[in-house]
Amino acid sequence: MGRSSSKIGAEFETDVQDEFDRLARTKALRYVRLYDTKSAGRFLPKQPADFIVATPLGGTLLECKASEKYTSLAQCLADAVEPHQAAAARLWKRTGNMSLFLFYSFVSDKVEAWDGQLIGEHRAAGKRLARDGQIMVYPKTQLRELLERLLFRGWLQ
Repeated sequence: MGRSSSKIGAEFETDVQDEFDRLARTKALRYVRLYDTKSAGRFLPKQPADFIVATPLGGTLLECKASEKYTSLAQCLADAVEPHQAAAARLWKRTGNMSLFLFYSFVSDKVEAWDGQLIGEHRAAGKRLARDGQIMVYPKTQLRELLERLLFRGWLQ
């Protein structure tokens, strides 16, 4: 039997948190894990994302998504991103900080990074994402490099 997207998603969130812990040992990084009902195992209010991460570039709202069948968030935006997450991403970006969605595809074993404002706007308007609209794509084995590039150099470099 295959693994479910929720199990793959929980494992991916743990992988991201583990990388944050490693990065925090040598870099100016602090983060807060925002637990939701699924991850906490009991009722909690809706959270805007999975993490808030602080680096010298500012505060980043970061949401992790995963799928056992899709290769891109562009294929499953409406199913994967909740309306409150889309709204939070747009509002966070208005503060001048970064908002990111990371999407892990179990099929391709790659991680896509998406601009949260783009995700928020497309989800709110019911528009489809372009397949090549992501900021960058890395193999999952290079998750730390992806996070370092996004959080310490920004995606425009």
